[in-house]
Amino acid sequence: MTAAPRRNEQAGPGGDLMQRTFRRTACALVLTVCLAGWASVAPAASLVDATFEPLVRRLAADGFSDTKLRRLFSRSEMAFSPKAMADKLTALYMAKYGLRIVADVQTRLKDLGWFPGPVDGRLDRMTKWSIKAYLAAVALPPLPEANRALLDELEKNPKPAPPGLTFPTFTTAEVHERMLSPERLAESREFMAANREALARVRQRYGVPEEYLVALLAVETRVGRYLGDQVALVNLASLAAAENPAVLAPAFDYEKPAPDRMAWLTRKAEEKGEWAYGELKALLRYAEAQGMEFGLPRPRLLAAAYRFYFARILPPLGNFLSRTDYAYSYLVTSVDAFPDDATFCGQMAEAGFADCRVTDLTFGVARVFTGRKGLKK
Repeated sequence: MTAAPRRNEQAGPGGDLMQRTFRRTACALVLTVCLAGWASVAPAASLVDATFEPLVRRLAADGFSDTKLRRLFSRSEMAFSPKAMADKLTALYMAKYGLRIVADVQTRLKDLGWFPGPVDGRLDRMTKWSIKAYLAAVALPPLPEANRALLDELEKNPKPAPPGLTFPTFTTAEVHERMLSPERLAESREFMAANREALARVRQRYGVPEEYLVALLAVETRVGRYLGDQVALVNLASLAAAENPAVLAPAFDYEKPAPDRMAWLTRKAEEKGEWAYGELKALLRYAEAQGMEFGLPRPRLLAAAYRFYFARILPPLGNFLSRTDYAYSYLVTSVDAFPDDATFCGQMAEAGFADCRVTDLTFGVARVFTGRKGLKK
């Protein structure tokens, strides 16, 4: 007697494929939900970059919330970068002592007729011009950088300079030509004309003339047009965490500084690190004062789905993963207790803030409340 076929056997090959596809899709969805829940409720300490751990503890000792710090430093973009401190110390070291790798590049270029000298280990305008001229001659991107790749290329392809090569004459610093170009000056004049009232208030409060303020902003940010390629928070945290000389050792492995120069580097790293730590604290306090708080999305369908996840999925999942009976239950309560936009703007008005505005982030999951308050005379 033959047993009756199971349901999936009756469906045939097409049914088997559909069933397998459904199972894989379901598994993928379950895994995604679990990973999302784990990212939300798992202890953040294990996700903090090990190099940042002493910095997080120091900030917590200075009064910042340890929970908030760990949540912040567990984000994927919060990865320690030694480049921030290495770049600053390399520039300072080169200005004071000269760099061995630059001197080696200069020597090789001079031997080939691309560089007139002197060999001083400083990446000045003439050295950059010589590097670019050589690289263009060997059909490589003319990047004015002195590094091991360039030394290797000079060794592999020692192309001599053409006879009678004429070297340019530089009479001003590179930064002067860049900052005082007609384009940059026009940007500064436009910024000053558009912000006269704000600049005057700053002068009245701090005593800094408007021209000085605009000059500083022009040099640092092109009066707000360029804010850097890296996140300021990551750079400041990396600088503050890089006071340890061992962290910077790889950046100077070619240089191999003498003990007295290494001591100088250590002092400079500590100075830069302390400056960055102060700026980091100021940035965190400023961000904390901006009124960001969790909310619910404004679109009704999204709000309903988000509330269901927030109230029915996140707390039990948090309880299961953390083996407690309270994980993230407080968050639902705090969000529900947070006042609506009109009420919170009213509270801001009572505190002396005018022109309250609300900016939604991620469809209203988070909101930024801003307001203006007059300066005390």
